[in-house]
Amino acid sequence: MDSIVKKQFKVAGGKLLKASFSVDEGKLKDVKITGDFFLYPEEAIEGLILSLNDIEFEESIIEKAVSVYLKDNNAEFVGASPNDVAKLFTQEVEDSK
Repeated sequence: MDSIVKKQFKVAGGKLLKASFSVDEGKLKDVKITGDFFLYPEEAIEGLILSLNDIEFEESIIEKAVSVYLKDNNAEFVGASPNDVAKLFTQEVEDSK
């Protein structure tokens, strides 16, 4: 299994998303998401994280998975979008902290 990667992404409007994860055989593993965004209801973050584990490590697939999870669970991001979450994982720059 690959080592844990840490990334951060500043979205338009200034909110900061952070993630730690690994990629094993092209799939996301060990996903954690933090930052200064809001997700309502708050407990939806746990389900979102679970929904991202074991999906293909590809921006469009991650974005769709986030969108579907939000819709199916009547959840909503404030200060971030499904596309922002996908970019958080797939951007090239790693968090140095």
